[in-house]
Amino acid sequence: MVDVPEFIPGSGACLVSKNVATRAGRVRWMVREESFDPADNGWRIFSHIDTAEYLADAANLQILPFNDVCAIEPALIGIYDFPVGSDLQLVDEGAGIKVVDTASGREVPPESFYVPDVPAPRTSFGAPQDAERESEQANSHAGQAAPPRDATGARPTPQALVEWEERVPELIAALWARAGKHADLLDLSVESLATVAHLAVEDADRGYIRPVDHGTAKAAYVAYVGEVALRAGGGDWVVMSVEDRPLDQGNRLVGRPFVERRDETGAARVMLPERAVDALVVSRSADELVEIVRRYASERVEALTPVADARLTGADEAQVTPEQAEQFQEWLEAMHPRLARFEDFITPREWTGGYTRESLAGLEQYVLDMWPDQQSFVDAADLDFTDGAVRYIGETYLRVAGGGWSVDHDPTFIYSGRPVVRFDRENRTPVSPFHLLSTVLNRRSGNVLTSIWDGQARQVAERRATEAPGWRPRRDSVPGLMTEVPPPPPTAAP
Repeated sequence: MVDVPEFIPGSGACLVSKNVATRAGRVRWMVREESFDPADNGWRIFSHIDTAEYLADAANLQILPFNDVCAIEPALIGIYDFPVGSDLQLVDEGAGIKVVDTASGREVPPESFYVPDVPAPRTSFGAPQDAERESEQANSHAGQAAPPRDATGARPTPQALVEWEERVPELIAALWARAGKHADLLDLSVESLATVAHLAVEDADRGYIRPVDHGTAKAAYVAYVGEVALRAGGGDWVVMSVEDRPLDQGNRLVGRPFVERRDETGAARVMLPERAVDALVVSRSADELVEIVRRYASERVEALTPVADARLTGADEAQVTPEQAEQFQEWLEAMHPRLARFEDFITPREWTGGYTRESLAGLEQYVLDMWPDQQSFVDAADLDFTDGAVRYIGETYLRVAGGGWSVDHDPTFIYSGRPVVRFDRENRTPVSPFHLLSTVLNRRSGNVLTSIWDGQARQVAERRATEAPGWRPRRDSVPGLMTEVPPPPPTAAP
């Protein structure tokens, strides 16, 4: 078992709600009183679910080393030296945790936070028995800026990168402490992601981490997943700055760390650890997390297996050339990074995504706002948006209705050469997300995308009523994405 790291030497002990100590609740309230003992630093830490009645019972409070509580919520490190009388709270509104002064309601500025004198060395990542190996691996990419990113034109910001890399050891140490008796399993190997996934799902159930959330607890998982990817496949941490791309102030990735490497062809490979953690929270699948990291680390595949399954191709094998099959397979292989790019780089910040009915409505409205008619959409030739939208619309339908992607190159087929989705039912009628974009612009009704979602949700509900209460549609596998359809809403939208 790995001991809790000493974030702040000699920081003493504090009084903590058992809801905090057991992680039943998130750290919310922090009050500093006069200490009653030399070892007491005066801090009183309470959770978001504590009530006055609960705290009135002394049995619900316990004394813990302050470092132990910092391992539960690293944001507490920054308030360590605040004066007696401080009354603070942690506020998370989806854009990251803020420390707020309770009396004034004002956010405490970051420059007021306590910073430990000596940050943990980067070579402390590895298990003790692998210290030399971890030191070599860490030094292979520590402190190195990534090359310019051809796809976006963004350059890594040295200061932002340095600040993140300084945080990584602290965050991983906090995750070790969180793992408790399982900490020895967190050796930064790809295999260790199964344990990390289990811990993340537990923390998600307790409300510590959520999709589209940038809190400190989630940052520990982001740091760990990213470091595993770097050790497995090489590359560098990258942080994109708004100063580098002033037009992208709404970009969700500005200020968010991701990892990047280049394969032997010189092509850049990017993995967004935060997106991988979000996907894990939604899918609850350790296999998906492992697959995302393995795909980042894998070398370029020179020979892809042609898709010869008629159910997938939607056509006779003889009508699909090896080149066409390989092209479709490559399109599927790119599903996860392209969806991540669509959600993080291309769509507006206020659009939430999440593969929900509401996200389809928001996406359709965005298309209507951007293009007054179909011809203007064609003239714009925004292939980046179109590819991402096709993927997103199709994946949203597949997550409610099951089925999979296919392509048919028969020239007599109405959607020839276009990826379509076929749902899990006897009549696998193809739906072309690309052609739906044209329908959206032609009808301008605002409900084209949601009407198809509603119809599929109703059919799933009807089939469940005849099959069995626990029946779910079968989802065909797509590299890097969940293959199990989550339970749909209990009733279809009207």
